[in-house]
Amino acid sequence: MVKLAKLAMQNEKAEEMEWLAFDASAVDEVEEVIKECSSSPPIYDDAADEEAIEIAQDRYHCDEAWKNGLMLYIARVFRWKRTGPVPGKVRYMARIILDHARSIRRSSTIQKQLLLPVFLAAAEIQSEDYRDFARDYCKWWTISCGFKMFADVSSYLEDIWKEQDNSGRPGTWWATIIDLRKKDSQQPKVPQILMG
Repeated sequence: MVKLAKLAMQNEKAEEMEWLAFDASAVDEVEEVIKECSSSPPIYDDAADEEAIEIAQDRYHCDEAWKNGLMLYIARVFRWKRTGPVPGKVRYMARIILDHARSIRRSSTIQKQLLLPVFLAAAEIQSEDYRDFARDYCKWWTISCGFKMFADVSSYLEDIWKEQDNSGRPGTWWATIIDLRKKDSQQPKVPQILMG
């Protein structure tokens, strides 16, 4: 994710310049590494206790949510042409991410590790059922661990969904909403956004 974030910053700079093109080969390399990461569902073992089986399942779903979250990030940040429609694959991956996140037990702190994938996925979803899951996820972890970042993400998502619903266009670019908030901030320093 750190490498992708650095590449995204370079891509943004290239977008702002008329004669500079971004070389996406580094993104292609990261994407290939992600695709090669394999996680398979845990195999049932009669000798394992129930908690061990549950933890293995939670870890599998966490791995898959992150893998798909990174792929969604690549699709949205590097592959999507900002003037065109959002590819259907993005919403497909968003649903997969949220389904994996839902499959992790709330009692497991493993689910807490999915804030960024949940944000990326929920920002693409029009379904109220999935939006409610994202709201509940953020509320639950805000209360459970007291970290402000979960409440912040919920607030960003509400702004993104409001923009989607008001514009009648699915797939509002979440970076625009974040940039507007940073620009409109009354704080002396530009606020930093922490998502896990």
